[in-house]
Amino acid sequence: MPNIVAVQADPIESLRYESDTSVLLAEELAQRGFEIFFYTPKDLYFAENRLAAEGHFVEIVGGEGKFYRSSA
Repeated sequence: MPNIVAVQADPIESLRYESDTSVLLAEELAQRGFEIFFYTPKDLYFAENRLAAEGHFVEIVGGEGKFYRSSA
């Protein structure tokens, strides 16, 4: 079973690679072998006694401009 970490943050396309701690945390976790699942607070919900979120898996690739690849 893969190690997965969910990161709640603003929409990833609005984040800045150089300064947003959510991105830095995700990058560090990815380097340690975790898969990264990004979601926003509005995508978090409770249904049938379960907490869930709609989001997408991302790969942090760094650099200027688009610094991630998304599974969405």
